[in-house]
Amino acid sequence: LYTFIFLLFVFSSLSQTSVFHENFETVDSVSTSGNPLWVQNGTYQSEGSFSYHGTLAVGDTSYVTSDVFSTTGNSFVTLNFSHICKIEFFDGAIVEVSTDNGSTWTKLTQNEYLGQGNFGTQGDEFSSVSYAEWLPGDNTATPDNSTWWRTEVFDISSLAANAAQVQIRFVLFDGNNTGDAGNYGWLIDEVEVLASPSELIPPVITPVAPIYNGTAYSTGPFTITAEVTDDSGIDTAYVTFTVNNGSSFSVPMVNTGGDIFEGEIPSVNANDTVC
Repeated sequence: LYTFIFLLFVFSSLSQTSVFHENFETVDSVSTSGNPLWVQNGTYQSEGSFSYHGTLAVGDTSYVTSDVFSTTGNSFVTLNFSHICKIEFFDGAIVEVSTDNGSTWTKLTQNEYLGQGNFGTQGDEFSSVSYAEWLPGDNTATPDNSTWWRTEVFDISSLAANAAQVQIRFVLFDGNNTGDAGNYGWLIDEVEVLASPSELIPPVITPVAPIYNGTAYSTGPFTITAEVTDDSGIDTAYVTFTVNNGSSFSVPMVNTGGDIFEGEIPSVNANDTVC
């Protein structure tokens, strides 16, 4: 007797709106100021044909500032962008938010950061030290368009929710009066701000052993265990499954302690396929 068991964990996304997007193909929703000015770059891009490129001049600062956009009616806001930040540790690349048409700016910190790089430990700044792939020990290393791009996410809800005059600003500055010191600079691409009246950050579901896959030498029942977490807590968790590609069934998962939830798929027949 045997049963084929295939488990698939699926998220459904809630309603969200893109309230700002710049892909730098035409550079029509940002402006650049300071010294030196940022320019389109056709050598490196995370998508499309172009990115935006900033370099360092001795003792100077440069800016990329978004057009004004609104998040009115939305309590949850995230900033997403792709980048390569090939600058030395002593220089800085920061991201700021304004909700008053650029009159005042707030620097984004580790409190908002949802990415995987060294950020908060580096003074809430990006540099070559942020990721090992950016080769911080080699100032003259040339970026690799296939492996160096990193996508960052900031939850800016606490700063930019329900605001009519929001702007995003990227700031690149020389922190030790040596200019670029041979480094390539900061490349950014695919900047997007998403807003929603509901949460934008999905829960994290991590399967816990035993994880059924392929052939199971039993007809069950099968206990499905997972670690389920979310910033605002978990209201309900459940397992949805089909037998032999038939109608979907759902069984509730019970919290067995901490963030661990369990649900049981009932016994099936020999040679059934459960997804």
